[in-house]
Amino acid sequence: MTLTTQDVGDENSGSTVRSALILALKLAVSAGLIALVLSKIDLGELKNRLLSPGSAALGAALALAVIQIPVVAWRFRRVLGALGQPIRFADAVTINMIGLFFNQSLPSTMGGDAMRVWRLVRSGLTLGRAVSGVLVDRITALIGIVILIALTLPVLFGLVEDRQPVIAFTVVVAVMVAGIAVTLAIRRLPAFLRHLRLVRGLGALIGDLRRIVLQPSHSGPVLGLAILGHLLTTAIVYALALAYGVQVGYVECLVLVSPVMLVSVVPISIAGWGVREGAMVAAFALVGIAAADALVVSVAFGLLNVMIGLPGGLVFLATNGSNKQT
Repeated sequence: MTLTTQDVGDENSGSTVRSALILALKLAVSAGLIALVLSKIDLGELKNRLLSPGSAALGAALALAVIQIPVVAWRFRRVLGALGQPIRFADAVTINMIGLFFNQSLPSTMGGDAMRVWRLVRSGLTLGRAVSGVLVDRITALIGIVILIALTLPVLFGLVEDRQPVIAFTVVVAVMVAGIAVTLAIRRLPAFLRHLRLVRGLGALIGDLRRIVLQPSHSGPVLGLAILGHLLTTAIVYALALAYGVQVGYVECLVLVSPVMLVSVVPISIAGWGVREGAMVAAFALVGIAAADALVVSVAFGLLNVMIGLPGGLVFLATNGSNKQT
């Protein structure tokens, strides 16, 4: 069967409509969740608090966010190196800064990952290797946060009196751990599936993931850097809590922030807005933190991410015309 120009046009039009509908849905999710959280908050008080942080603690949060950039880039470089696609550390920093900018400016983290793939292809990687490298980096970050959550679950049980939500979350984490274990246990896909192009790509991705996670020489540095990145996120949130006078301890942040970040990466909103705020309010409520306090920390964290992502836009504009390795 031959596709006509009209057929191609109809397909492109359908894709555009679907993209517009997905964007509208994500906007609605973000707006709805934010409206729900704000319905119980004094907006005037929230604005005043956001504009009057403690300068020293806010500066510490900003410094930690800056430190996090090379840590994440280092993990990305280690992942690519383990997959036989080494890049310079400076290139890894550049690519991740651009990805961070587009994470904040596009409807989901997929936008930032797409930009990372594009920059890797421009630097000489094949499309398949670039996609696999970015996805494995994303998955190892997810594994790192699941490990951190699993390690801190006993502390969470000791802090929270209401066992029901903690038990429910424990079940979710257990399911995720089981899913990761099953994925890593897959050595070869069934023969009747291997001829499918999409399945072949999935098999290659699982193989790359196994190469990193199941080899200590790779898994140690990669997962260690992933956990370090999440610990820095916890420290950033704690510093923001101090900046805004929120009475929450570091240990409480350690056990509560990672679950919030895990929930907020679900691609159903714009850059996690709304989902993160709702999750932060719900999580901090488990240790007696008022909704207004949790919300100001979450909004400040989101704004800090936007601020940290802006230089990536400048880097993108400065390097977009270059055909050389980023």
